[in-house]
Amino acid sequence: MVLQCLLLRVLQTLLLCQAQLLSKHPQQASTAMYQLSQALAAGTVKLQDWNSVVNAGMGGQVFQDALIRTSEHLQTGAKAAIAAKGSFRESLQTGWLTTEVLTQTLDQFSTAADTQEEYEAAVKKFVDQGY
Repeated sequence: MVLQCLLLRVLQTLLLCQAQLLSKHPQQASTAMYQLSQALAAGTVKLQDWNSVVNAGMGGQVFQDALIRTSEHLQTGAKAAIAAKGSFRESLQTGWLTTEVLTQTLDQFSTAADTQEEYEAAVKKFVDQGY
């Protein structure tokens, strides 16, 4: 049940991303959503899953940096894996990009604030989580 709730939350976020990409890459965005849902069910994002994200135009440096930062916070070893394997892409085979890393990173990207109070609450939430 917990995994289903996580998948639903992540897929909702991904739907928002897909809506923004539909005009440019509708098929790639759809494939990326499918691949990520499969990866979440498996527990980690592997290279094939990541390639779908990149092909949909969602795997840029900002997203990679955020995933690495979340991984380091959760101690899943992104920096060590990248150092050992030589690149972000190749490091994915070590399994550091877990469901938790992905969902927490997407949560950070999906946080919206329309008022100063909402912004401060969002910042406090991430500070309280250790970011």
